[in-house]
Amino acid sequence: MAESPFKIVRGHGTFKCADYNVAWICALETELLAARVLLDEQHTTPSYNTHYDQNTYICGKIGDHKVVIACLPSGRSGNVNAGHLTGPMFHTFPNIKITLLVGIGGGVPRQAPQDPLEDIYLGDVVIGWPVDGPPAVIQHDFGRLGVDGFEQRGSVDQPDWHLTQALTVLISNHEVGQTDFSKSIARLRKDPRFASRRPDEDRLFQATYKHEGDYHSECRDCIPTNLVKRLGRAEARPDGIFRFRRGTIASGGAVIQNGEVRDKLSRDCNNARCLEMEAVGVNINSRCLVIRGLSDYADSHKNDVWKFVAAGNAAAFAKEFLLIIKVSGLRELRGIVADQRTVQYCHKHRQKTPECHIFWVYGSTRQSFDDAYRRIAQELEIPGYNDPLFEHRKAVPRELDRRKTGPWIMIIDNADDYNVYFPPLDGALSESEEREYLAYCLPTGAENGRRLIVTTRNKRVGEAVMGNSPIIEIPELAPVDARKLLRSKVPKEKWEDTTADILLKELDYLPLAITQAAAFVKRNKLTSLRFYLGKLCSFHLNVQDVLSYNKLLDSRRQPGTPNAIFRTWQISYEQILLENTEAAKKLCLMAVLDNQAIPRMLLTQRDVSEEVVEMEALQVLLDFSLIKGDSEGEFFSMHPLQQLSTQNWLSRDDLREWEDYGLMLLSLRMPNLNAEGEDKRSACSVLLSHARIVVSYESKKLRWRSGLLLKMSCYEDWLGRYQDSYQHAVQAYEESLETYGEASMETLDCKIWVLRALNNLRRYDEAGSLTEEIQTNLLSTEWEEVANETQNAWESACSLFLERDPERKAASFALFQKALDGFRACSNKKMEIRCLEIQATIAQSQGRFGESEGLYRQALQEFRG
Repeated sequence: MAESPFKIVRGHGTFKCADYNVAWICALETELLAARVLLDEQHTTPSYNTHYDQNTYICGKIGDHKVVIACLPSGRSGNVNAGHLTGPMFHTFPNIKITLLVGIGGGVPRQAPQDPLEDIYLGDVVIGWPVDGPPAVIQHDFGRLGVDGFEQRGSVDQPDWHLTQALTVLISNHEVGQTDFSKSIARLRKDPRFASRRPDEDRLFQATYKHEGDYHSECRDCIPTNLVKRLGRAEARPDGIFRFRRGTIASGGAVIQNGEVRDKLSRDCNNARCLEMEAVGVNINSRCLVIRGLSDYADSHKNDVWKFVAAGNAAAFAKEFLLIIKVSGLRELRGIVADQRTVQYCHKHRQKTPECHIFWVYGSTRQSFDDAYRRIAQELEIPGYNDPLFEHRKAVPRELDRRKTGPWIMIIDNADDYNVYFPPLDGALSESEEREYLAYCLPTGAENGRRLIVTTRNKRVGEAVMGNSPIIEIPELAPVDARKLLRSKVPKEKWEDTTADILLKELDYLPLAITQAAAFVKRNKLTSLRFYLGKLCSFHLNVQDVLSYNKLLDSRRQPGTPNAIFRTWQISYEQILLENTEAAKKLCLMAVLDNQAIPRMLLTQRDVSEEVVEMEALQVLLDFSLIKGDSEGEFFSMHPLQQLSTQNWLSRDDLREWEDYGLMLLSLRMPNLNAEGEDKRSACSVLLSHARIVVSYESKKLRWRSGLLLKMSCYEDWLGRYQDSYQHAVQAYEESLETYGEASMETLDCKIWVLRALNNLRRYDEAGSLTEEIQTNLLSTEWEEVANETQNAWESACSLFLERDPERKAASFALFQKALDGFRACSNKKMEIRCLEIQATIAQSQGRFGESEGLYRQALQEFRG
């Protein structure tokens, strides 16, 4: 075997999966080679769960970025396989912030470009870019066929804002001569396959002219008079360096080798400049940037002559692009609103101490605290973190207190509830039970570059948690600073000096109240500061009658004083009721969900015709500063005090109705992983915190509660949170038992998930007893007009199905099929459905998600039929 011309630089030190922030996706071996060659250094791939993720990765570094490269198997290109690759990848590497899809594609030349130098040539690079609104990538083979022809409906979300902004900087750098692709190109050309091709090997034929000869003939038999007359490559690319173009990329499931089809697809897809096959299959939570080197013109003259050059140029562009983007030192938690002083402190500290770890824990509830600790355990790769019995509350502080961990900062944010952190003082709990409270689960070695920061609105919590450590109280805004804040938010034509000073005093100089008041004035064209002040001063409702006042009252102020935040909220809410009732409904719904990271999917209907009305309603809430949204408009948050104001303003019956509605909505929107497969896991991740809130309400809608609890149990089982999965499965069983009765399939499903959780928790004695109980339920069947052969197959299948051995459980699948055929023969529909559901469960447990979904759909059809 010939010696490789490339020298791989091995990186020093060991890294964890959580350290990698860039995903680089390839479809072909040629693209993978180019990516590996351009790594500044290559790392040993960290360990990960190969039972779930069977991909193989190459890890390394480019600039300050740690990059993980993944490639589709040979001969497995296309968007479906791309989805299978990236689904597990983003689970294994949880902190991916930048996703690049880098490789080759087919170029679409311009029919008659105004500037000949703007035309594309082989080896050029096209970057998927949103042009005047349409998506950066359009799926050209997915849509609907109507009376007016085929309408494309599939697309990939726009690249993240920070990617498009960095691309703008790269373009500017290129225009002023501050880009240098030559180093990467020179490195690649150590392999002669990446060497520049001759200009006469770049041939563009008329779209209607078909290739003559075989695939590898390189157009030697094609008639030159059919070439498109345009500027020659030597004149267009005199320096031999590729050019890059921004534009729409059309993606589909088939290779396009037809010039006329190419041009039509381009016209249908916003004048796409490139055709490719993988982009729409990338299954990601953050959006990707698609970078394609042009290896052919997507016509019948397509060959592999330019494949290496195109792959190398795309990789060179991707590397230069990464060098533009700075690495953020803080791990982002979507939807968490932190005090800006804390964020600034962490950034400054990280600049001084780059090796410092920063851990952010949202500490408002036990569940959010536990979620953060589990994530930290995974990032630190604490031994045993995947074990279902792993005690993360003890392991994380123990690991952080060890000397070899290095410097760190842990922020416990929103630690407001004393009862979550400290046990009652009545002494009723044992010492082990008291140790379960969160104050006993914090690291103690906060010294020598290690710091614990707690943010709270409850001074009692702060003093108790920090002990003798200093407490920094954040004072009210000084009048001069409050004035600056208000002036920055109120239009100039509405500003009145004297009125502003009086209004600020009425608002107690509270930033939240100032922001909300300013939003009202700005939103309503006819409202002045004087008008708003009069409205505020006329607010004389007895607050004690309307809400649990102690919850809202600011601890810095005297009891009995009307709360400024509540008053500003009240004025805004009354205006919204007059202006947009749909917005008022959205606010009520958000009041019964988790106040952070509320996804748009919960706030808008799936009917596209209603989308404009609903987005307008959300915009009203944003304009009044009652909610905040992220830069993409996908997630929203609501201040806890405003959420509490809304809850208390509603009557008890109205609040109960909204709680029931929230429960119903989550039960419908939360995907069933068991039935719908791995592509729904990102939705489960987004909805889980809201599901936990709504199942805590005392609702009488037990059917919805049972269904949602079971879906939560399924997702937590997949996450490896077996104790949580067990608790929710037990709750689902109890609710289902009361709703459907012991003999129902719904109740049996819940029992099976309880059994699964018990086995995962290694509580085998309890699992054995429950197995016998389930087996009795399964076999208690009326056998009228059922052949003995079918009855025997059913009983044997049930026995195998309930065993812990995966192979014996898998063997039950064929026996259930035999029983299913028998039940169909005698038209026993109830047992048909039961067989299909159990087969779907077996297929899902073996990772055959597509087959599992199909079986569930069959069962649903039988039920409806």
